[in-house]
Amino acid sequence: MRSCPVPGDQDDGMVKLYRKIVTFMEGQSPYLDPDFGLEELSRGVLTNKSYVSRTINIMSGRNLCAFINYYRIKYACSLIDGNPNLKVMEIAMMSGFNTVVSFNSAFKTFIRETPREYINKVREKKRPNLSNPKEQGR
Repeated sequence: MRSCPVPGDQDDGMVKLYRKIVTFMEGQSPYLDPDFGLEELSRGVLTNKSYVSRTINIMSGRNLCAFINYYRIKYACSLIDGNPNLKVMEIAMMSGFNTVVSFNSAFKTFIRETPREYINKVREKKRPNLSNPKEQGR
């Protein structure tokens, strides 16, 4: 996400709406529903679709689809971190994606590696270090 909005493009109302959108996304996790989109988001923050879309574009620097996928991938990473033994398809479906292909593409875009590569790194971190005598006695 953009660290700061484009100067001059937003107004106070847009800044407040963006905060409301982020609060809604983080508090309600509506992105876990594969059918979640602009209509549902607009209803959730009680304003019209064009204002929500424009606000997201300007404030985040991403279109709506990328904005929603950002939250889905963030959630997917937390699932993997918690249980690296989950299958990629399970993670994709639990994170709100309709297909593994779209999940893999979004994951690679945001994390810069495939879900499998990320899973393998997490597994490696969780594996006991057998060269460390303190780990062997457990």
